[in-house]
Amino acid sequence: MPFDYAAVIYTHKDVSASDLGRYRLSDDVMTRNSGISGRTPEFVILNTCNRSELYVYSDAVDQTLHAVLRHVGREAGERAQVLKGVEAVKHLFRVASGLESVIIGETEIVHQLKSAYRTYKDAGYCSDNLDSLLGDAINFSGKLRRDTNISKGSISAPYVALSFLPKHLAKGQKVAVVGAGYMAGRALESLTSRYGNGCITLFDRNEDNGMKMAASFYVRFAQLDFGNLDSYDFVVSAIYYDGKSVRLTGPKKIVDLSSPSVFAGENVVGIDEINRCARSSIKMRLDAVEKCGRLIDDYVGKNYCPPSSDSQRR
Repeated sequence: MPFDYAAVIYTHKDVSASDLGRYRLSDDVMTRNSGISGRTPEFVILNTCNRSELYVYSDAVDQTLHAVLRHVGREAGERAQVLKGVEAVKHLFRVASGLESVIIGETEIVHQLKSAYRTYKDAGYCSDNLDSLLGDAINFSGKLRRDTNISKGSISAPYVALSFLPKHLAKGQKVAVVGAGYMAGRALESLTSRYGNGCITLFDRNEDNGMKMAASFYVRFAQLDFGNLDSYDFVVSAIYYDGKSVRLTGPKKIVDLSSPSVFAGENVVGIDEINRCARSSIKMRLDAVEKCGRLIDDYVGKNYCPPSSDSQRR
């Protein structure tokens, strides 16, 4: 039943990317929530640099939502967008298709959703109902991208970030990439394509993950020590770090894709600035948004009705 689905949402539309880390959802909202009795409902959490979203399937969806909002606290609860039933389903389809992204039609989001889907399925939190819904949303997003212009000339955050770096490096200049997650991987893909791999070093806190990614791009790996980054000319960062802001004077430019921001200073381009630049590149996709929205509404209406649903914003 679609009314058993719900979503708790924080996105770039309501919270600045630099503040989004304060509202970042974790498994604790479901697994260590005293307000949820009995078996933990099915759930998946999608955390990216521009959103933190909880998708739930529960036989007692109102009770579950009440427990989640109480768990995150009053201020976070009031900032959350809460959707139930068909509206939650439509939102998931829109997210998977890139309609809710800063860069309309971007494709990173579907890879991030697939990763979250696999993680929670492997952990046993995403079973029959959410499994079916997420698989359907991911598959339908592929159809939309093939049949419409929503992803035409798609520009992702790492590609936008690259516009802040020189097209060519001077002799001896070096680039550091911080992180070994999906966004860092896309940044490495772009950077190695532009500069080659001899001038790039990957830094990460996790040696196994970092060495594996570095090897796949044929770049050097080093254990993350922020102080060592001062000897690099350019830095691209995509990690989660909740410590004190880091200031480096050595790099000419630091492109910080992290949320919350890791670096501070006049030489830093943060995620909010990257997002502002990204918004200016979406004009050619806007004509496809309305069409995609109608296609999603029609598909969800046919496959996940009853037609009326209850949604609320808190």
